[in-house]
Amino acid sequence: GNNMVAASKIYENIRFTELGSLLEIDAHRAERIAARMISEGRLNGFIDQIDGVLCFQDDMDVLRSWDDRIAELCLQVNKTCEEVEKAHPQLAPM
Repeated sequence: GNNMVAASKIYENIRFTELGSLLEIDAHRAERIAARMISEGRLNGFIDQIDGVLCFQDDMDVLRSWDDRIAELCLQVNKTCEEVEKAHPQLAPM
């Protein structure tokens, strides 16, 4: 557990084969431990099963992602308001 968190401070992503070597366990076990830690909220990241990679996310990545989604939602709301105003000019604020 602690070694996995320590690896997250050093690497942006790591293959499970490398992580297993680092932790002195096999790659499959490294992946299972990472999955459990992510699901328990003890590790920020996600697993790319196709490439066999653990991708770490720091808190700033999560905040930036959240901020980006909020900004996109605001843009969509503004666009929708503009479309409503075009279709129904009487609803436009004076």
